[in-house]
Amino acid sequence: MWLLVFLVILVVGLPVQGQLRNGFYAFPCPQAEAIVRSTVEAHFQKDPTIAAGLLRLHFHDCFVQGCDGSVLITGSSAERNALPNQGLRGFEVIDDAKSLLEASCPGVVSCADILALAARDAVDLSDGPSWAVPTGRKDGRVSSSSQASNLPSPLDSIATQKQKFAAKGLDDHDLVTLVGAHTIGQTDCIFFRYRLYNFTTTGNADPTINQSFLRQLQALCPQNGDGSKRVALDKDSQTKFDASFFKNVRDGNGVLESDQRLWDDASTRNIVQNYAGDIRGLLGFRFDFDFSKAMIKMSSIEVKTGSDGDIRKEAETSMHLFFQCPVSSRVWYLSQLRVHGAFALLTWSIWLARNDHIFRNGNVDENQIIASDYRLWINESLEAQDVPVLLEKPTVMHKWTPPSG
Repeated sequence: MWLLVFLVILVVGLPVQGQLRNGFYAFPCPQAEAIVRSTVEAHFQKDPTIAAGLLRLHFHDCFVQGCDGSVLITGSSAERNALPNQGLRGFEVIDDAKSLLEASCPGVVSCADILALAARDAVDLSDGPSWAVPTGRKDGRVSSSSQASNLPSPLDSIATQKQKFAAKGLDDHDLVTLVGAHTIGQTDCIFFRYRLYNFTTTGNADPTINQSFLRQLQALCPQNGDGSKRVALDKDSQTKFDASFFKNVRDGNGVLESDQRLWDDASTRNIVQNYAGDIRGLLGFRFDFDFSKAMIKMSSIEVKTGSDGDIRKEAETSMHLFFQCPVSSRVWYLSQLRVHGAFALLTWSIWLARNDHIFRNGNVDENQIIASDYRLWINESLEAQDVPVLLEKPTVMHKWTPPSG
């Protein structure tokens, strides 16, 4: 009787395969989000500008082949080496979080999910909003520098920006809202200096720049000065995540041409105006709330779940190391056959109970996989009628007795 009750509870609690969900790691790795948060916070305390780096890293990952962690892969032809990605920062934060997670929950948390969680925590630490991040992404197997050409550029017109965002399922409102992340961003002089001295080869500055702000920018970026000098994209609150960026755009104080162009288009100007207004929540537009929604939407772009991806053992790798189990050399592939769902449930429940018994009695060794690993497999692979069966062949056998009752 206890087995039937257990099976019913198990089936009811299963997520739908192929979907992200909040709290995906609540059972297999309950400390996952806390580990990522503490790692991001440790780096943020040393350098608050890392927040913008982590946010941009996640954005660039999602816009190239989806949010699959492929931007972390190294290699001469990997997307990480593409020209638009040369200035990316925050890799060491993801590496540190991944190392801690592997020590705590081997082979459970994907690099793609770490990127999404780190971006959320970076915004929160910068006095911005926080939100529940749906998790369950798998890491991609392919990383190509040629795909990075579709990333938005600071030189893009409004039409091009709209086109690139629409190709990823994001509308004009998402575009303006996500660009608002520039409130904590920085850029190099080389990416906007042409606006200050020889805009469109006229020998003059971009007429859309506020004259007072133009003089400030020219002082920061002399015509023949260091092109790699960093300049804040939000002159009023460069380390605080707020809506002041939109006030700057409204007043002609946008640093990047692509940012200032948001004021040129009627549809995007209306959104900028609402965010820049003195009354929070005007017409239902509230930047912090909208940004959270837009981030959840963006972080769901072309995600890989189930068998579409893998769990990399390292954040940065030139090899695709596929997760099998915490001690992969000791996994025994009893079968890779598709079996009837009822038999699969019975099989899973027996092995779960056996491992629970071993865990309770404290005789777990490195050759054995405790219940959480099997439950993770259930979450990821169990379907309505069939399931791939992967069982452990323990080096040391233990006698097991079903619980009474």
